[in-house]
Amino acid sequence: PMFRQMIYIELWNEGMSTTLVSRMAISWKDIFTNQDYFKQPQWYNLYCFPDKNFIDQSAATIKWAARKVGTKLAWKIGTGEFEEQSVYCGRLLFAVEIEDREGGKAPSLALTDMKPKDCKLFGDVRQKVFFRFQVFQAQGLNVGGAYAQVELTIGRKTMKSKAVSSKANGMFQWYEALELDDEYVYDDQIWQWTEEDYEAGRFPSSFLDRGIPSCLLRVFRCSGIASALGEGVNDATRKLIGFYRCTLRELLDIGEPPKQPYVDSSGSRMMETTILNAKGNVILNKVGSSLPAFFIPAADKVNQQFDPSQRSAFRAVPENPPWPVMDDGRGNDISMDPYKGMQCIMLARDGTCDLESTEFAGFVWVSLKAYFPSREQCKSAKKGPPILSPFTKYNTLRIPSPEEMHCTAYFGLRCHVSQAKDIAAAGPNGVANAHVEVVVCGRSMATHTVKMSNNPTWDMTLGGKKFNEIALPCLGWPGCENYENTTYSVKDEEAGEEKGEYWLQQYWMLRSAPRIEVRVVETVNGKKHLLGHCYVAPEQCFHTQQDPQWVELFKGNPEVDEGKILLSMQLIHSEDPLYKSVPGELVPQRCDETNGSKQVQSGAPVIEWGGDDVDIPWADNLFVPNAYFDRTKMPSTARFGLDATERAEVTMRETKIQIQVLGLRHMSPSLKLTAPSLYAYVQTTESWDGDPMGCKKTREWARPTAYDPNYKEQFELEVLLPDDLEYAPSLEILIFDAVGIFGARQVVAWGNVKLSEFYPQAIAAADENADEEEEDEAALKRRRKQERKARLIELTNDLLQSGTIVAKDAKTLQKAFFREQAQDEEGPVTRAFDLYISAPSEAAFVEVTEAWLLSKEKKEIQEKALKEEARKK
Repeated sequence: PMFRQMIYIELWNEGMSTTLVSRMAISWKDIFTNQDYFKQPQWYNLYCFPDKNFIDQSAATIKWAARKVGTKLAWKIGTGEFEEQSVYCGRLLFAVEIEDREGGKAPSLALTDMKPKDCKLFGDVRQKVFFRFQVFQAQGLNVGGAYAQVELTIGRKTMKSKAVSSKANGMFQWYEALELDDEYVYDDQIWQWTEEDYEAGRFPSSFLDRGIPSCLLRVFRCSGIASALGEGVNDATRKLIGFYRCTLRELLDIGEPPKQPYVDSSGSRMMETTILNAKGNVILNKVGSSLPAFFIPAADKVNQQFDPSQRSAFRAVPENPPWPVMDDGRGNDISMDPYKGMQCIMLARDGTCDLESTEFAGFVWVSLKAYFPSREQCKSAKKGPPILSPFTKYNTLRIPSPEEMHCTAYFGLRCHVSQAKDIAAAGPNGVANAHVEVVVCGRSMATHTVKMSNNPTWDMTLGGKKFNEIALPCLGWPGCENYENTTYSVKDEEAGEEKGEYWLQQYWMLRSAPRIEVRVVETVNGKKHLLGHCYVAPEQCFHTQQDPQWVELFKGNPEVDEGKILLSMQLIHSEDPLYKSVPGELVPQRCDETNGSKQVQSGAPVIEWGGDDVDIPWADNLFVPNAYFDRTKMPSTARFGLDATERAEVTMRETKIQIQVLGLRHMSPSLKLTAPSLYAYVQTTESWDGDPMGCKKTREWARPTAYDPNYKEQFELEVLLPDDLEYAPSLEILIFDAVGIFGARQVVAWGNVKLSEFYPQAIAAADENADEEEEDEAALKRRRKQERKARLIELTNDLLQSGTIVAKDAKTLQKAFFREQAQDEEGPVTRAFDLYISAPSEAAFVEVTEAWLLSKEKKEIQEKALKEEARKK
């Protein structure tokens, strides 16, 4: 099945002209290996391409033609880039079943005689759902001085924010709440949801995952004038600059669905429970009521203490949070907390986005809530009064910002820029003269420029006055758990039994801090060119010490690799004694082999991890131990599962690199070489040739020709190299030659060699791979047969234990397989086993082998009957 074609489900519009509206693809392999799932009717979302009017088509054509200037031009509409099917156009209720028709078998009547009137699925009263979408801020949006608008689409309905311009620090701020409501098809038998379930706080997990369409978040560039002229003009002129598609569960931020079903007297079904704020963004009615706990009657007004614009009444303190805190009878009292489940989303881009290839889509901070009335309410609303939204009155108020709630603090940032690898160059010679700029909250600092290297090493820590007194959100927010206890402290013992809890609160609010941008830049003819950049989340820099990490660089599309950079960052609270100290280098501490480790030299004890793990929900789902909160330990290595002995102490060893330069071959005639020379160096100073022991050159030579010179020279570099492969630099190679009428020698070609490949541990690993390749072919074949036999024995034993086959059949299958393997024969059991390996399905394996076992048994019965008849004769 893995070699079969895809199944395409297409929606066509057969009007005046027949057009394809939408296409969805399902693989044969998925259907074959999950037959029980696909047999049941499931809802599938259908999407189509956005309509392009004449202006959009013309603009796209002009842009495409401009990019093709200087090449063979062919007339074409569009940009030629990949485009995402982003417009929701409905849902399809679909089931598929594979039926064996081999041997002329007739199709099943149950499949051929099904009529639309026979399908009674999803015919019950629709389920009403109310959504509240909170838009906080955005960063890095390419609007070019215009306005930005955020839009969330769930199914066929959309919520739109107002259009805003950027602040002085480059951030876009909305702090706006939007809402929509919709009704979704429901089946009370498939998604059973009783009143007892509702009162206990349970809701059907599968309805949330399958009954509601996926979410599409989009960000548009708008004109201020068009926005003022009305929604219609704005929608016609705005341009898409980024989007993000996800499931409702992801945007609600309520975790994974349950793995085990809930069982009671009504049966077994997949249910989730919202108690004690476990699913804070899923809202149900108050126990014993038909309304949520925070509902405001039509005659009442919203309390002014929730309105940030009412400065005299607004008080964001633990006793009076800036939103209602009311228990629904299940321990849920933060249902209206907009910061619960707030996420920083990196926007995606495709051919429909009005961006250049080097422009990044940006980040946006949002959260979502969903209110589910009970099934009885939905049924009563068909005849009685409608169900009212509990969010409408609250949405007239602006969401308070962290600054308005006084939950910010001052920090200092230190960033150690170690090195970069495989970066491109903006200049014509292909070799970069790059420096690094670090930008946070509108402030920036830069390293020195490393010349003539595509693998530059800066080894420089940025920090000090410019990166001090940076105001960032932290220490939780009014209304969050343990807010009154969230204080900053250096020492663990001051945290008492709740060790590290205050750090958790700091993490949650740090999510709303702007991302730290790291840019690799080259200046050519007075103009800066971006070679690549990356963004670092502040909540992942909150360490006393921080190990360097390799971070991928990109320009516009994060999926396009532009090299990588080795960084370590450290955020220091203003009350930390380190804040006032002179900025020093971040770890790893470079120490030579003679002096040994600085920790051992100072007599400090060996680092040991202590305490149980504390679950901090990092974006990459990693865990941080309690050592994270202890200043005597190096915490960040634990995030990557490293042992204490593997901490970031890097020993620098005196190293000699022997190089034999034999010559150059097949140099391009377009270089117009006269007498080229070759430089080989390991960059250890700001100037590429600043260390005479780490940089050597050949003579200028043109024999036998300038395009194939034979140098036959040998020289030796003496440098300090880290003993860790992770931090090993590259050996850079430059070719110089006389250029121009004055004969100035310039770079005409370049290259590099990874020194990590010549480290002893790298050579040992390569030798192991070589030994495996040199393994005798016959021995390799025998080993593979043994592995296949062991796999078949394991499979048949599993089937035997589950009662799918009997012991006799298992033994028969094993004997037949062993015989076929010994004779290199592709028999029926071997074919069934190969099918199982390509698409693991025990049911399919049994189905294929069952026919062979029956035919074999039938053949044995016939042979036995013939023998008995011959014996009688």
